Amino acid sequence: MRFLATALGALLMAAPGTAENSPPRVQIVTSDVERFYALYDDPALTADPDALATRYLADASPGLEEFMVMRRITPERVAKALREKPELFADARGCAATLGNVRGRLTAAADRLAELYPPAIFPPITIAISRGTPVAAANGKGLYVSLEALCAAKFFEADDEDRFVHVSARICPCPATAGAGRKRE
Repeated sequence: MRFLATALGALLMAAPGTAENSPPRVQIVTSDVERFYALYDDPALTADPDALATRYLADASPGLEEFMVMRRITPERVAKALREKPELFADARGCAATLGNVRGRLTAAADRLAELYPPAIFPPITIAISRGTPVAAANGKGLYVSLEALCAAKFFEADDEDRFVHVSARICPCPATAGAGRKRE
């Protein structure tokens, strides 16, 4: 399994584009980031957790909903993080500009790995705004990345785009038979 994660990482830098008519092998959801930053300049988000809940978290993607449950992301915790670490979210806004390139690189790498290893499966990746931690979490349903936390984690890798691609590639595209006998979520 580590070989597969390493193989995907190695393909990231040189992966060719995907075939025009084939759907991507990996789903990458960034709509939560777009929705958050459309609301970001409204001071009500930091002052009122209920406004944050109804305007951002109530329309969460399925991946953000799963992330919220897994990592106890609540409107109160997000509002508190917005108040206490405003620079974290302001800096992440610029970092979010790399998501288009990140999506293209991850999609190309997953498609190339699937050509080389057809049994590989790729769980969806959700990139969203959370409460500043954790950087990422995963379960049997997908990988969940906190944009603002990963943008701030420059010690992983200095380049924002490369950091997103390399951390996201750590999801192990596993053979369909991996974990046979284990209960999957």
